[in-house]
Amino acid sequence: MGNPIIPTIKIILIVLLTLLLYSVTFGRLEAEAPADVFDSSSSVLVADFSIPKSVPLKKAPSVVPYVELPMTEARTYAKEAITAKWGEGEWEYFDLLIRKESGWNHLAQNPNSSAFGLAQFLNSTWASVGCQKTVMPETQIDCAIKYVEANYGTPSKAIDFHTRMNWY
Repeated sequence: MGNPIIPTIKIILIVLLTLLLYSVTFGRLEAEAPADVFDSSSSVLVADFSIPKSVPLKKAPSVVPYVELPMTEARTYAKEAITAKWGEGEWEYFDLLIRKESGWNHLAQNPNSSAFGLAQFLNSTWASVGCQKTVMPETQIDCAIKYVEANYGTPSKAIDFHTRMNWY
């Protein structure tokens, strides 16, 4: 029989290399910790690492590998509206947000809730931005823009929140 310590060392090395690769790729390791292990004065506890809050987070790469969707009338309408409101740089974030929510299917329906449409609004969300639930993609886009502006300011801030929380 071989030495039982060798496989353990291999596992530890794999974990450390994975953490290093993640750190190099995204600029900083970060994890959510329960409130009782979070030191709000100086750092965030991550596994056995303590990372000072002063270390700035780098943005995840903005180029997300995905299959390019055709520029449908709805996507063209959305791109023009987003560009007019926030500039061309915000389009990729809005596009990604809608991809994550509905895959640009204006009839997408969550089977477990009232979430519907491009932005997957709940019934209460439609009303919160002064909109009525509709199947019209352009109206859904206008409502999504109102929602993003009211709650996050810009699509990039909305996708930032969505990435952390898996909802927006």
